[in-house]
Amino acid sequence: MTQTDKTKPSLLFSWLALGATLAGISIIGVIEWMDLALTRGDLIGHSACSAISSFFNCYAVTSSPWSRFHGFPLALIGLWGYLVIFGLVIAAISFANTRKTFLKTALLLAFVFILADAGLLYVMLVKIQKGCPLCLATYGINAALVVFLWVAERKIVGAPETFFKSAFHSFYGAGAASVFLWVVLTLAILGIIAFHASVSFLTQGMPQTQVMEMARNAKPEELMVVQIAGAPTKGMSDAPVEIIEFSDFLCPACQKASRYNDIILAAHHDKVSITFKYYPWDMNCNPFIKQTTHPGACQVARAAVCAGEQGKFWEFHDKVFEKGPEYRPENIRGDLAALGVQMNQAEACMEDPRSLEAVKQSVQEGVRVGVTSTPSYFVNGVNVNGLLSPFGFNNLLPGFEAVREKYLQNKNSPKKAPAGS
Repeated sequence: MTQTDKTKPSLLFSWLALGATLAGISIIGVIEWMDLALTRGDLIGHSACSAISSFFNCYAVTSSPWSRFHGFPLALIGLWGYLVIFGLVIAAISFANTRKTFLKTALLLAFVFILADAGLLYVMLVKIQKGCPLCLATYGINAALVVFLWVAERKIVGAPETFFKSAFHSFYGAGAASVFLWVVLTLAILGIIAFHASVSFLTQGMPQTQVMEMARNAKPEELMVVQIAGAPTKGMSDAPVEIIEFSDFLCPACQKASRYNDIILAAHHDKVSITFKYYPWDMNCNPFIKQTTHPGACQVARAAVCAGEQGKFWEFHDKVFEKGPEYRPENIRGDLAALGVQMNQAEACMEDPRSLEAVKQSVQEGVRVGVTSTPSYFVNGVNVNGLLSPFGFNNLLPGFEAVREKYLQNKNSPKKAPAGS
């Protein structure tokens, strides 16, 4: 057998490892693309990542604090690793005399990936309690990388200590292989850092800075306490971070906000609660606006009140926001029935003035606390107008947590809310 024949298996599996690395780079690229889109307010691939079951939610995983190390996305660290392995495998294919060193070093890095994946899988299942199909795909790719690289070197890898000694020597040797390795590492690190710095600079806005300053410097009496007794709430009880949203079912921005809220709650399930308050832009239940911009919004809000009486508020909420501003009030009864609501009770509720009064009281509370647009948020008493994206929430979270004690001090003060609120 010729020397060329002997190297064919090694080269074949080296090419397979190269393909696996490219697949990993592609998936990381998709994850970062989705993450960047989210900072702009776009939900790309959201349904694809959450359609399998309620457990799978890529945005909940990538928006979680666990997805970053000192503010640096773990996905970019993974991208750095793939770029390094890509360079090492290219070098192994190109330079036969140093193939052993390059493949062994790549294999060592792939083993590090596997160890990191085990920890990240634990965090995903136990801490975040959501799954990311794209992340799981990279775990499979990393396992394949280990197999391909191991097989590529199966005839030259000796005892474990020889393998690790050879791999580590590639970092500190004086030859061309060591120089090439450090060039690859340096370029990959500089590229990833530059990319992350550019994105961070472009996505840090003045409104977030202003809200953070307000949160940190606020006096207890400046933190607005919204009356939420009886209002639909989901998330942990006595949450350290209380998010109260004034919303309109037929408002386009509120439709997007509802999706953001789900991501925020899933990513921070151990510290966040979300409460829904009605503020329809419909003069039939909101006399504080100059004109009706969302006809039928009051009717939909009353139906939500009635669905809530039977424990189906959030199901109806999600059903309506699937269509948002395109939702038609004539679909209310059919949608309630599809959700399993007792229609005789729901019909009576929607005709009863009490459902209208419930919406009006929510509107009055919104006026009292200064709501002038939807969605409007109050997070631990801090007013945030407009959309609260998962990315923006993560940036503002330290400020919201910092005012927790001040907010509770004002919330538990003996002052009474105005009558009718």
